[in-house]
Amino acid sequence: MSHQRNILVLGLDGADLPTLNAVPDAGTYRFHPLLGIQELPEGEVSVSDPMSRARAVSDAHDGSIDAIVGHCDFPVSTLIPMLGREYSTRTTSLESVVKCAHKYWSRMEQRKAIDAYPNSGRVDLQCAAPRTRRRGLSHVAQARTRPFLGNRLRRIGHDEVPSRPTAVRPG
Repeated sequence: MSHQRNILVLGLDGADLPTLNAVPDAGTYRFHPLLGIQELPEGEVSVSDPMSRARAVSDAHDGSIDAIVGHCDFPVSTLIPMLGREYSTRTTSLESVVKCAHKYWSRMEQRKAIDAYPNSGRVDLQCAAPRTRRRGLSHVAQARTRPFLGNRLRRIGHDEVPSRPTAVRPG
C-alpha cells in the first residue's frame, strides 16, 4: 500500500466517518479529528479560541498534515482557510469564503458574473412595521443565489427550479 495522506477534519464526529471512508480511494487517507463537533462554538463566535485549540491539536499531530477539511459550516468554514495557510495545505482564501457567506458581498460578486440576480437593500430593524416589497424573483435567480435552496425545493416537489445558472457572463 502506498503512503497514506493525513487529513485533519474540523467538526468530525462518529457519524461522519462512514461518509469519509466511502470517498474514492479512501484507503489512501487517514482521517484525524481536529476539534470534534461538540468542541466548536455556537451562536456569536470568537474565532480566536477554536483557532488556538485547532493549532494546538495540529502542532501535536504526529506526521504530515496533507489536508485540513471540515464537516460542518461556520465557524469551520472560516477556520479552514486560516489553518490551511498556516500549515501550507491547499485551501481557498478566507476572502472567498466571506464573499460567499456575506449576503451583500455575495450579491455584489454575483452582479459581476450573471445577468439575473436578486436585488438587495437595507432593512430598518428599528421600524415598528417594516414595509415588505415583493420582488418578483424568478426561480432561476433564486436557484442561482441559493443552490441548496433549489435542491431542497426539488426534493419537496418543485421540479421546475433549475439547479444551475442558464447564462453566465464570460470572464
